[in-house]
Amino acid sequence: MSAAERFVITQDIIGKRVEIDIDDVKFCELYEAKETLSAAFSLEEKYELLLMNFLELEKEVLSNSAEYSLFDQREYSDFFDIRLKINRRVVNFLTSCRLYVDHAKKHIRTCLPHSANLKDEVNHLFNEEFDQHFEYRFCEKLRNHVQHQSLAVHTVTQGGMWINDQRVETTKVYSLKSELQYSDSFNKKYLAEMPDKVELISVFKKYIEILSNIHVKSRKLIKDSVQLSRSIIEQCISNYSSHNDGDVIGLSASHYKSGENGKQDKLNRVPLLLEWDDVRIKLESKNSQLLKFSHRKVESVDEKPDVLQNRIRIIAEVTRKAIENYPKAKRDIGLQSFPSGACGHASAILGQCLIDFLGIEFDYVAGKFKDKENSPSHAWLQSKDYIVDITADQFEDIDIKVWVTAKSKWHQALEGKNIHIASFEYYDKGALMPLEPFYQKLKNSIEIDLEKLNFSKSKLMKAGSGC
Repeated sequence: MSAAERFVITQDIIGKRVEIDIDDVKFCELYEAKETLSAAFSLEEKYELLLMNFLELEKEVLSNSAEYSLFDQREYSDFFDIRLKINRRVVNFLTSCRLYVDHAKKHIRTCLPHSANLKDEVNHLFNEEFDQHFEYRFCEKLRNHVQHQSLAVHTVTQGGMWINDQRVETTKVYSLKSELQYSDSFNKKYLAEMPDKVELISVFKKYIEILSNIHVKSRKLIKDSVQLSRSIIEQCISNYSSHNDGDVIGLSASHYKSGENGKQDKLNRVPLLLEWDDVRIKLESKNSQLLKFSHRKVESVDEKPDVLQNRIRIIAEVTRKAIENYPKAKRDIGLQSFPSGACGHASAILGQCLIDFLGIEFDYVAGKFKDKENSPSHAWLQSKDYIVDITADQFEDIDIKVWVTAKSKWHQALEGKNIHIASFEYYDKGALMPLEPFYQKLKNSIEIDLEKLNFSKSKLMKAGSGC
């Protein structure tokens, strides 16, 4: 340090003030500490931004469901307005996610300027999730598509279901494979792993869950550096406070250099205050890791489904997933176009599954719409308390994949009749002979998926017998 240079800690105020001289090493230490805390703050700020954008998107969807229950929206312009509003929220959400992903890497490196191989370590945080999760890959490609070519939401569907004595209105938001196949962002590799329709809110929830996992790992990575940086500034504030009767308003570290006329020019300044960093700590506390966020659902309904209804839904969802994931060519012939034309065989399998895992018998019910010309027949499961249907979405006006409810006007209109108990014991053996061995293969997959959800057969049975 030359005699013409000076480093000092003092207050940026008019009038008399205490000055404490420091050396260039200490000034650089304070400067680096401030940069680290600023980067950590920006990391939390951008994470908060993406969460708030998703919250606004979900509010928009929920608001649309509420409006649908109140108003008769049938003209094309109404649906166009709905889709445009949701598209606006989706664009904001995807943009904030990309902002977070791009900036987080820079902020982490700023917090750890002297760490060797940090770039590779940080990139691994993101690349690992990209490789493991379809939702991450899809959202990254969709964001690129939105930025360079077109909008993300191609169709919005509205409908509802009965939960006990209440009808819950739902709005589903989709991207279509048929539209994205022309996008430069989706090559054959990514199109191949896509279903024909991607329900966006569910995919976005999984994406947030993944980003939350990355964010928590990032916090751990920079934790020691951030704590050390805060303590360096805290010690400096405390030291000055002890020399100035506790007054630290406007405190900063400044670098001065004397000019030719003897005047001191301020070359650099490091503000020494931590109120803004307290906000970072509050954000960190507020935005904890979103564990299993993709399994959470927000509904405006006073009375929640009971324990047994939840167990039935779990088995129905896992059974449907097992059928969908089974190679089409190896399925029973009655299930190869599932859910289309598969209601009978699917109901037979689900009925047996509910007996095997819950110990509860349902009736196999079949019917058709009497007021619709050439109406196809349909089959589902029913008891005195519940209607269970995993193939209703084969009909154009239904988008509910797994229907578990106490009441359903749609099923009531089918005028169904109880055929027999939904157990292989009561079916025609000749017609279902190939189905029983197929069910045994499927059952293994169902058991594995239930175990992953922490629902063993004994636990489910207990729930069934206890209700």
